Amino acid sequence: MDTSMTGTPTKEERNLAVIMDIAMFFFFFFSPLIVYLLKSESTFLREQAKESLNMNITVTIFSIISGFLSFIVIGLIGLFVIGLYLLVTVILAAIANSKGDLYRYPFILRLIK
Repeated sequence: MDTSMTGTPTKEERNLAVIMDIAMFFFFFFSPLIVYLLKSESTFLREQAKESLNMNITVTIFSIISGFLSFIVIGLIGLFVIGLYLLVTVILAAIANSKGDLYRYPFILRLIK
């Protein structure tokens, strides 16, 4: 079933999106990048991979800034908040993807259009 025609993701696409989200804990931006490059025929997977890549870019930028600011306490607090944000939003994304819903990460820079 082609998702570009029906708009409904298949079970395989939903499962791959969940695996991509969970794999981000271990492979960071590589899992959505691989899905984005290899599964471009699926609208659902392409959109979710693009959203995950944008989230990873944003988290990387803010982690670098917080790392520089870790010399003062605000940077350590920033790193804790970023880690908590990453944990919560990736779990929420995996749950939404398992249902076949597109998940939009809040508070991210959408650099990849």
